Amino acid sequence: MSVKAIKIMQKKLGLPDADYRALLMREAGVTSSTQLDPDGDKKVMNALNRLINERNHARHSRPKSKAESKIWAIWYQELCPHLEPRCRNVHYLAGIIEHRIGRNILSDGQLLTSLLDRGELHQAIEALKKAADQRQKPPRRLRQPCPSLSLSDPTSLPPPPVLNEFGNDVQAHPELAEVPF
Repeated sequence: MSVKAIKIMQKKLGLPDADYRALLMREAGVTSSTQLDPDGDKKVMNALNRLINERNHARHSRPKSKAESKIWAIWYQELCPHLEPRCRNVHYLAGIIEHRIGRNILSDGQLLTSLLDRGELHQAIEALKKAADQRQKPPRRLRQPCPSLSLSDPTSLPPPPVLNEFGNDVQAHPELAEVPF
């Protein structure tokens, strides 16, 4: 049993005694932490951890700007489907943006797009669009050959040159047909 840990978490959350006792009743059906059995202790600890996580998330989260939302939309909708699973992480995303704007925007695994000014946000969006376009195009070696020079159809190829005994192209330069050089 972790009565001391529960009391520390209550103090950390700043829960008034009435709210604390309501949580104990709701989670374990008791009015005091000294009455908790191991199962109830686990339920109360989980509930207190959830409350701490919710408060931490609320404190650190803020609404994203339109540009930040656009960055994430391009990342998830246009770029991630064309990447290998090992590349679908915040480090890869940050690398694309950092390469374009020339400074670090990743700290402890968090993308710090809130620190970018309008110009840098625009550059980040353009870098992601370009990366997405490059991933969507097939590689050069897989692209279709030029239709006018199809190798499967020999009639589409230009005729070979007609050379005389001296190696001159008679069709292109008829005046050189009799010149021996």
